[in-house]
Amino acid sequence: MPRFHPVVFGGVPPLFAREHSGIRGETSIAAGCFQSGLGIICLPEIPFETRVRVYSEAGKLVDDFGTDAQGHFAIGLKSGNYLLVPYLSGYPPGPVPQAIPLSTTVTVWKKEFTSVHLAYLYPWVGSGHGMDDGVVPIPPNTPL
Repeated sequence: MPRFHPVVFGGVPPLFAREHSGIRGETSIAAGCFQSGLGIICLPEIPFETRVRVYSEAGKLVDDFGTDAQGHFAIGLKSGNYLLVPYLSGYPPGPVPQAIPLSTTVTVWKKEFTSVHLAYLYPWVGSGHGMDDGVVPIPPNTPL
């Protein structure tokens, strides 16, 4: 059963940071451009509140936590390799129901906190993200 705990705001408390290891970071929706009825629209990177599942190297769920409203988080983990999987919980996802979460692997070292950036992408990410050949993809069924 995963542990549930509050998110630490503003970083890791000194006592916690000295005696433990873990991860700290933020989540966001990556910047991207897409074609709409109004033309090409580009959105900046947006901090994003979400939930994150943490899996051990063996695939066991070891934690499940939520970020703060600005996407910040800090949790304690034993040293080792982990897979971090952001996901939308049951609350309404707001303006980004189509956002695609990107899983991230991370190594946690003994008595150190590893910085992590977790991201969501729009399915039609534009140029500059390494996901295309420089053209701005247009979603299917988009009126031109």
